[in-house]
Amino acid sequence: MMKRTLSLLLAVTFLIMLLPLTAAAAEDEVPTKGKVIAGVSFRSQPSTSSTLYRLLKKNETVKVLDEINPYWYRIEDQNGQQGFVSASDKYIEITSNAEVIYGVNMRKAPSTSGDVVRMLTKGEELLVLEKANDSWFKVRDAAGVEGYASAGTKYIKLNTNVYKMKLSKSDLIEAFIAEGMKYMGTPYEFGSTRFDITTFDCSDFVLQAFWNVTALPFLPTPAVRLHTSRSWAELRWIGRISNAAI
Repeated sequence: MMKRTLSLLLAVTFLIMLLPLTAAAAEDEVPTKGKVIAGVSFRSQPSTSSTLYRLLKKNETVKVLDEINPYWYRIEDQNGQQGFVSASDKYIEITSNAEVIYGVNMRKAPSTSGDVVRMLTKGEELLVLEKANDSWFKVRDAAGVEGYASAGTKYIKLNTNVYKMKLSKSDLIEAFIAEGMKYMGTPYEFGSTRFDITTFDCSDFVLQAFWNVTALPFLPTPAVRLHTSRSWAELRWIGRISNAAI
């Protein structure tokens, strides 16, 4: 009995010790931010039939917490209320997904020999557009100026949960394989629901893995438009996804 009580006390103590660490990690995460570029409905669920909280107005700033699927973002407004809005770039523009944590040069080329545009200062918010290579990010600052900055974690803290930056050929392939591996053991279902990861058919699996790692615009109809200008594939394809071979 004493051993059981001691074990329980140790387990509870361990969990209590973890709570501050979890909270600190959440607070330490760089938020992805967006700007409303056209009035859009702010809803209780990712559905046009859900409760309408209010209309978000042009130029409002929001935190983009998650991309539920190609059609919906989960966001938090400036009042701290969370809900869902259309993920169409007609309504919401992602403005930042990174923060400068140590002063670093923005350059005109991904090289230390590239001309310096200016010094990025600690606390600045950036949008990381592309991973140029293992050492450099292509970035855009709040004024819309684009350039290159070191990809070192000493300089820039990045949030990759929502905005899908462009990757190099090798990184894209590795990321696609890694995403596919995450779903090993998922049950097969013919005609499975798209963007529901509880079951997959072949097409759904390939679509989900691609969508997780690269930005693919979608038409709001059963016909799905895939378009990516990645150098490794130069894929341009429009039509209905009905089957896929791996």
